[in-house]
Amino acid sequence: MDANIFKGLSPKKIQTISLLCQGESQAEISKIVGVAESTLCRWKADPEFETALKKAQRASREEGFAAATSLLANAVPQAVMKAYELMEGKSSPSIQLRAAQLLLDYGFRVHQGDLAADIEELKGMVAQLMGDPSLQKALGEVSDGY
Repeated sequence: MDANIFKGLSPKKIQTISLLCQGESQAEISKIVGVAESTLCRWKADPEFETALKKAQRASREEGFAAATSLLANAVPQAVMKAYELMEGKSSPSIQLRAAQLLLDYGFRVHQGDLAADIEELKGMVAQLMGDPSLQKALGEVSDGY
């Protein structure tokens, strides 16, 4: 988590934000940090604290998503291999069919994702070209000829 999120906050406020991000209750945080619950309520109402809390919660979610994405990415090759083994193995025809469907669907989605990335890259190139004065001049000359 970016330390700049906590810039200007006391150590107790930083600890409170960390505990809130972990899902601790206000009563538990009050005991751990050593402040009254009314103080926590006052801190939560402070715009600087609230902004830091929201940024920390967002960063915490992003870290969680990144970890989950990494875990899934590592599991994909094993899952594909297992589906392939089920498709090619001595499983029942219905299991073989389902494994084949999963493999085809996954392959299609990967291809679709590649196409989406290509489209975004092309959009960026077009936007860059449209900002090029020499291209705009050339396009103007072409359109003047018609």
